[in-house]
Amino acid sequence: MTPNESKPLSETELTQQARLHTMFRRRRRFWRRAITFTVVTVVIVLVVLTNRDTQRIRGERDNALMVASVLQASYDARGRKELPLSLDFKPEDAALGRRYAFNILYVIDKKSRENVGVCWLKDPVRFFVRSEGRWVVVFDKTSDRFDAVWVKEDRFREEAARLGFAHLLGNR
Repeated sequence: MTPNESKPLSETELTQQARLHTMFRRRRRFWRRAITFTVVTVVIVLVVLTNRDTQRIRGERDNALMVASVLQASYDARGRKELPLSLDFKPEDAALGRRYAFNILYVIDKKSRENVGVCWLKDPVRFFVRSEGRWVVVFDKTSDRFDAVWVKEDRFREEAARLGFAHLLGNR
């Protein structure tokens, strides 16, 4: 017999090799399925958390737009001459009004082109995936309208200074 030729395997050796091969395939299949399960689970959790964050930001945006519309209605009712100095909510919406801090000192200088911060969400909106932030209601002097603007929390202090209500934040 030459060195390249091998002798035929016995039945027990064949059975042993088949068992080892089967065990190796099962182990590989198990780990492949475990990794696939883990990856799919992580993706599903991220999709669910992103969807939750999206729903939360939409709900908070709708609340901020409601605050802006209350201010706009009060402003329009006064003939666009006198600015509202408080939030005049219906009793059922009063809880929403308490979530906002109002800048009583806001003054609109018609010569300035800058928007003026009227009120802001007292507590930041916290998310799982997105950056947290707050809704700020501003008076846009170019369109003579109140509008809601999203401000990320890390830029909130800078935007507060630009919008004219940084002095009201104190050490918050």
